Amino acid sequence: MTVFLNPLAPALLSETSEIVTEFDGQIAELADTLFELMQAHGGVGLAASAIGRSEPLLVIDLPDASGDRIPMALVNPRITAVHDGTTDQADLFSGSTSQMRFRRIDVTYETLEGETVTLVADGPLAIGLQDQISRMTGSQAATAPRRLH
Repeated sequence: MTVFLNPLAPALLSETSEIVTEFDGQIAELADTLFELMQAHGGVGLAASAIGRSEPLLVIDLPDASGDRIPMALVNPRITAVHDGTTDQADLFSGSTSQMRFRRIDVTYETLEGETVTLVADGPLAIGLQDQISRMTGSQAATAPRRLH
Protein backbone atom coordinates (compact mmCIF):
# COMPACT_ATOMS: atom_id res chain seq x y z
CA MET A 1 0.00 0.00 0.00
CA THR A 2 1.32 3.43 -0.95
CA VAL A 3 0.79 6.18 1.61
CA PHE A 4 0.57 9.79 0.46
CA LEU A 5 0.54 12.98 2.46
CA ASN A 6 -2.85 14.66 2.65
CA PRO A 7 -2.83 17.12 -0.29
CA LEU A 8 -4.87 19.58 1.76
CA ALA A 9 -2.52 19.55 4.75
CA PRO A 10 0.02 22.38 5.15
CA ALA A 11 3.22 21.65 3.27
CA LEU A 12 6.50 23.44 2.86
CA LEU A 13 7.71 22.61 -0.59
CA SER A 14 11.41 23.26 -0.18
CA GLU A 15 12.98 20.18 -1.75
CA THR A 16 13.77 20.30 -5.44
CA SER A 17 12.76 17.40 -7.65
CA GLU A 18 15.04 14.97 -9.45
CA ILE A 19 14.71 14.78 -13.24
CA VAL A 20 12.64 11.83 -14.51
CA THR A 21 14.60 9.84 -17.09
CA GLU A 22 12.68 6.54 -17.13
CA PHE A 23 9.17 6.48 -18.53
CA ASP A 24 8.24 2.93 -17.56
CA GLY A 25 4.65 3.38 -16.44
CA GLN A 26 5.29 4.33 -12.81
CA ILE A 27 5.16 8.02 -13.69
CA ALA A 28 1.83 7.44 -15.47
CA GLU A 29 0.47 5.73 -12.35
CA LEU A 30 1.54 8.71 -10.25
CA ALA A 31 -0.12 11.08 -12.76
CA ASP A 32 -3.37 9.07 -12.44
CA THR A 33 -3.17 9.38 -8.65
CA LEU A 34 -2.61 13.14 -8.91
CA PHE A 35 -5.58 13.56 -11.27
CA GLU A 36 -7.79 11.56 -8.88
CA LEU A 37 -6.71 13.62 -5.86
CA MET A 38 -7.06 16.91 -7.74
CA GLN A 39 -10.55 16.07 -8.95
CA ALA A 40 -11.67 14.66 -5.59
CA HIS A 41 -10.77 17.95 -3.92
CA GLY A 42 -12.16 20.23 -6.63
CA GLY A 43 -8.73 21.44 -7.71
CA VAL A 44 -7.38 22.42 -11.09
CA GLY A 45 -3.67 21.75 -10.58
CA LEU A 46 -1.51 19.54 -8.39
CA ALA A 47 2.23 18.88 -8.25
CA ALA A 48 3.65 15.57 -7.03
CA SER A 49 5.57 17.48 -4.36
CA ALA A 50 2.24 18.38 -2.71
CA ILE A 51 1.79 14.72 -1.76
CA GLY A 52 5.36 14.20 -0.63
CA ARG A 53 6.75 12.81 -3.89
CA SER A 54 10.01 14.06 -5.42
CA GLU A 55 9.20 13.42 -9.08
CA PRO A 56 8.96 16.63 -11.15
CA LEU A 57 5.39 15.98 -12.27
CA LEU A 58 2.29 18.11 -12.26
CA VAL A 59 -1.24 17.70 -13.53
CA ILE A 60 -3.41 20.62 -14.53
CA ASP A 61 -6.89 21.22 -15.91
CA LEU A 62 -7.31 24.92 -16.73
CA PRO A 63 -8.48 26.78 -19.85
CA ASP A 64 -6.14 28.81 -22.00
CA ALA A 65 -7.04 32.36 -23.07
CA SER A 66 -9.41 31.05 -25.77
CA GLY A 67 -11.32 28.92 -23.26
CA ASP A 68 -10.01 25.58 -24.53
CA ARG A 69 -9.48 23.15 -21.67
CA ILE A 70 -7.39 19.97 -21.94
CA PRO A 71 -6.31 18.07 -18.81
CA MET A 72 -2.53 17.63 -18.98
CA ALA A 73 0.27 15.79 -17.18
CA LEU A 74 3.69 17.45 -17.45
CA VAL A 75 6.91 15.64 -16.51
CA ASN A 76 10.08 17.70 -15.87
CA PRO A 77 8.28 20.97 -16.69
CA ARG A 78 10.39 24.10 -17.04
CA ILE A 79 9.54 27.61 -18.14
CA THR A 80 11.69 28.40 -21.17
CA ALA A 81 10.31 31.83 -22.17
CA VAL A 82 7.96 34.52 -20.88
CA HIS A 83 5.90 37.01 -22.89
CA ASP A 84 3.22 39.70 -22.75
CA GLY A 85 3.70 41.38 -19.38
CA THR A 86 2.36 40.33 -16.01
CA THR A 87 -0.86 40.02 -14.10
CA ASP A 88 -1.76 39.31 -10.48
CA GLN A 89 -2.98 35.72 -10.11
CA ALA A 90 -5.38 36.93 -7.39
CA ASP A 91 -7.26 38.78 -10.15
CA LEU A 92 -7.93 35.47 -11.94
CA PHE A 93 -8.44 33.00 -9.10
CA SER A 94 -10.67 33.81 -6.14
CA GLY A 95 -9.03 33.04 -2.82
CA SER A 96 -5.56 33.20 -4.34
CA THR A 97 -2.80 35.23 -2.73
CA SER A 98 -1.39 38.18 -4.61
CA GLN A 99 1.42 36.96 -6.85
CA MET A 100 2.59 38.52 -10.10
CA ARG A 101 2.66 36.05 -12.99
CA PHE A 102 3.40 36.31 -16.71
CA ARG A 103 0.33 36.28 -18.97
CA ARG A 104 1.97 34.02 -21.54
CA ILE A 105 4.80 31.51 -21.14
CA ASP A 106 6.56 28.72 -23.00
CA VAL A 107 6.86 25.51 -20.99
CA THR A 108 9.01 22.62 -22.14
CA TYR A 109 8.21 19.24 -20.62
CA GLU A 110 8.11 15.52 -21.29
CA THR A 111 4.90 13.62 -21.86
CA LEU A 112 4.16 10.46 -19.86
CA GLU A 113 5.74 8.55 -22.76
CA GLY A 114 8.96 10.62 -22.64
CA GLU A 115 8.39 12.82 -25.71
CA THR A 116 9.73 16.39 -25.30
CA VAL A 117 7.12 19.06 -26.06
CA THR A 118 7.07 22.86 -25.85
CA LEU A 119 3.72 24.41 -25.00
CA VAL A 120 2.90 28.10 -25.42
CA ALA A 121 0.42 28.72 -22.61
CA ASP A 122 -1.66 31.82 -22.02
CA GLY A 123 -4.53 32.94 -19.82
CA PRO A 124 -5.43 30.95 -16.71
CA LEU A 125 -3.38 27.98 -17.97
CA ALA A 126 -0.18 30.09 -17.97
CA ILE A 127 -0.90 31.40 -14.47
CA GLY A 128 -1.70 27.94 -13.11
CA LEU A 129 1.40 26.40 -14.65
CA GLN A 130 3.63 29.07 -13.12
CA ASP A 131 2.02 28.49 -9.73
CA GLN A 132 2.44 24.70 -9.84
CA ILE A 133 5.99 24.82 -11.27
CA SER A 134 7.09 27.26 -8.57
CA ARG A 135 5.61 24.99 -5.89
CA MET A 136 7.24 21.92 -7.42
CA THR A 137 10.68 23.52 -7.63
CA GLY A 138 10.51 24.80 -4.06
CA SER A 139 10.68 28.45 -5.03
CA GLN A 140 7.47 29.14 -3.14
CA ALA A 141 6.23 27.93 0.24
CA ALA A 142 2.61 26.85 0.32
CA THR A 143 0.38 26.80 3.36
CA ALA A 144 -2.04 24.53 1.52
CA PRO A 145 -2.96 23.80 -2.08
CA ARG A 146 -5.73 26.20 -3.05
CA ARG A 147 -8.89 25.68 -4.98
CA LEU A 148 -8.61 27.88 -8.06
CA HIS A 149 -11.90 29.14 -9.50
